[in-house]
Amino acid sequence: MKSVYFLILFFISGLFNAALSFEYVLESSELSLEQIDKANVLFNRAELLLPNIVKNSLDSIDIEFKYMGDDTVQISCDGTEGTKYFGQASNFFGYTKITLNLAFLNSFELDSTETIQYSCKHKNIFKEALATLLHETVHVFENHLGPKKFSNKATFKAKTFFQKNHLTHRSPDPYEFTNEEESLAVNFEYFLLDPDFKCRKPGLYRFYAEQFNHKPFNSVCQSDTSFYMADTGTLVKVSPSKLYKVDYLMAGPGDPLMSRFGHSMLRLVICKPSRPLGEDCYKDLSHHLVLSFRANTGNSTNYMKGLTGMYASQLYVVNFSKVMNEYNRSEKRDLFSYPLNLTAKEKEDFLNQALEAHWSYKGDYYFVQNNCAVETAHLLRSILDEQSEINKKTRVIKTGPRNNVKRVTKTNKSSLSILTPTGLRDALEDAGKIDHQLMNSPRISRFFTFKTKYQNDLENAFLNISEMAVALGYRTLDQYQENSTAGERARLISSSNKSQKLSLFLLEENISKSLDETLGKTVNELYEGDELSPSDRKVFDDNLELQAELAPWSFVKAKSRYGVPLDGEVEVKKATNLSKKYYSSLDQLKYIVSKYRPSVIGEFNQTQENLDQAFEF
Repeated sequence: MKSVYFLILFFISGLFNAALSFEYVLESSELSLEQIDKANVLFNRAELLLPNIVKNSLDSIDIEFKYMGDDTVQISCDGTEGTKYFGQASNFFGYTKITLNLAFLNSFELDSTETIQYSCKHKNIFKEALATLLHETVHVFENHLGPKKFSNKATFKAKTFFQKNHLTHRSPDPYEFTNEEESLAVNFEYFLLDPDFKCRKPGLYRFYAEQFNHKPFNSVCQSDTSFYMADTGTLVKVSPSKLYKVDYLMAGPGDPLMSRFGHSMLRLVICKPSRPLGEDCYKDLSHHLVLSFRANTGNSTNYMKGLTGMYASQLYVVNFSKVMNEYNRSEKRDLFSYPLNLTAKEKEDFLNQALEAHWSYKGDYYFVQNNCAVETAHLLRSILDEQSEINKKTRVIKTGPRNNVKRVTKTNKSSLSILTPTGLRDALEDAGKIDHQLMNSPRISRFFTFKTKYQNDLENAFLNISEMAVALGYRTLDQYQENSTAGERARLISSSNKSQKLSLFLLEENISKSLDETLGKTVNELYEGDELSPSDRKVFDDNLELQAELAPWSFVKAKSRYGVPLDGEVEVKKATNLSKKYYSSLDQLKYIVSKYRPSVIGEFNQTQENLDQAFEF
């Protein structure tokens, strides 16, 4: 028994001593005593911060401070040029060395290592030097790991798929978008130095904590778990305790070319406050939210722009009822909801990763290469275990500058595309992530398929008023919807009975949606043409600027810096006011359209009056 005790003690002691044996070795021949003191303070702090897994893997690292063109380090927070080169790790046939900018040792005093000196990055020259040393050290650690390095892991690659991110001001350091290795190193700095990193990048924090077996701060921060609702201009807070399921939501194919393959979304099945977590939460449709990566196309969609990545992509959040109305009624497309088999941890990770993308990502949308299915697949892969079937069978393969993403089976017999919504559904099916048992539950099976019956409703409505329509020369539903004028339909409504009014209201509502699209196209044609006066064009420009401002990151206070905002960092009043201002600007656009295309706006306005009249039955 005593021998076992000493064996355990020896083993623990060995691990402890291995961590203690790690050290930075300073090449000091050309440094002053003051510079050597500063370097040693830097090394001591870094050694205290490094996870044991790093120190246990490395014996020592030689450090050289070298002149790189600046006498002192200049940090720029306003986009102007500052110091370019901070440091570099090198490895020559097993000999490891880190070279740091000598200017660091001339730029900080030992009594001001915690002073806030500027608003961006690490806010302090000493911490900037410390971050650079930690950054390069993790590169050395990764080189030591070889193919098993953390930045090679499928889950990490999926978490950092937002590399084509234009929101550089919502990043702690845009250098993280260079590649996976730099992304891991940049975020490693903040993992060890920023106590708020846990809340600002919760998905990455958990990855680092698990991989490095290290939790650097005991302090508790509070993320704002709100999403900005694009359809209402409001913020909605999602409680993880009320999230029952995450569903893969797929819209069937539509008529436009860019809709032929359907659309990929994710449905958050949120229980109403009074309902305990369970399958009956599927009945709480008004509480469900939909996350949708889509192109911000403005007033119209140009297919060539979509092919060449000229549209911005972002993660929109809307009410499920809005999605049903959009696809089932407006576009007459079916919706299919597939509940996913996710553990409690995976659900929490999903919510964290979705919040990060929502508040910090604006990429390039490609109808083929970087579309809704591809970005949805990345979001799902980022929260699944490294050994899960979807991560083993489905890999991200970068083929050229556009990051074309393909699904490759484990056997490599074929390359099956997940560039389409059905392809992603099949990949989830193959990985066993779709919960068929829940889908077959008699109590809630009807909440997974939403077939459009709107066309049948329209045909029945037309049948009810067909005699009136034929009298005007419209013998079919299509003729009535496409050729009748708002004035003709107004006369029908005024002479109809209660039953006919209900049918006319349904038909008028469908025509109104078509006129909305016509109005949007007219606005776009006027803006891209040369008819507008300078003052009218300014109104159009102002409207586009407002559209750009109606993005989640526009409502985050400057002090938020990066990632998911903390409690109190989202300006709720600003979001509400901007939304009101935007909808007010739409009335101005309609007025301008009435000057250049009076027939279009005339039909639009009369149809709105028809709806009000038909509703009074």
